[in-house]
Amino acid sequence: MANHNARGRKEWVWAAIRRRGATGCAAGVVISCLFLLGCRQAEPEAATPGPPVRPEAVAVTPSRPSEPAVAPPAASEPAQPAVGPSAPSEAPPPPKPTVPEVVLSQSLRASCVVWVGDTLPGARLWDLGGQPQMVRDHLGARLTVVLLWSAGQSRLARLAAQKLLSDLQEEVLRPFGSDGVKVVAIHVGEAEPTVKQLVEEAGISYPVLVDRNRAYFALLAKEYLPRVYLVDARGKVLWLELNFTELSGKVRDDLIQAIQAALSVAGSG
Repeated sequence: MANHNARGRKEWVWAAIRRRGATGCAAGVVISCLFLLGCRQAEPEAATPGPPVRPEAVAVTPSRPSEPAVAPPAASEPAQPAVGPSAPSEAPPPPKPTVPEVVLSQSLRASCVVWVGDTLPGARLWDLGGQPQMVRDHLGARLTVVLLWSAGQSRLARLAAQKLLSDLQEEVLRPFGSDGVKVVAIHVGEAEPTVKQLVEEAGISYPVLVDRNRAYFALLAKEYLPRVYLVDARGKVLWLELNFTELSGKVRDDLIQAIQAALSVAGSG
């Protein structure tokens, strides 16, 4: 752009000289020279090329490995109170036992004169020494297991009867005697010497009475021995079983359950 302006000024000067002619030649020359000098000064000087500049070594700092972005700390929540181990929940108490329902066949049920809910009849019987005894005098303070039995005629029957007496000693009197439970055994029929020996060998401590003429048995049943009754302190029948061979299995379990249930009811009352 500066060169273009200078050339324009030169052309303007020469045109002015030609218009003035020869008379103003000297003045025009002076003016022209001064003008041209000013134009020359206005033109930019070409830069003199210098020696090539070597690129200076630039120190390069090794870049540090980028660090993972750290999220801003979350707003702190209020501290929760320390909770210790919860106390183990108490197990619910076991259900109270109930007296088992007495279920008999039609023929066995028909043989019963005294049933559940009835009162055991009173009577005067004899002990093994021949002394009279009242049945009610042998009832326990809370419960009594009354066994009607017979020694039988065969050796096998006598062994079964002996085991039955021993089982009542171990299963009923020993564990429940201190709870006000008694046992009384009533032999149906004459007390022969073999009966006395059988009782001694059984090693029992509860009383054995004798129904000599089967009169007392007739007040309770028509047939079938042995029979076992569970009665309360007033003689009310709570449970019974009959025509079994030994005190085991379901007969034993039901008797124990009936005793426990009756004791729990009596204790809560």
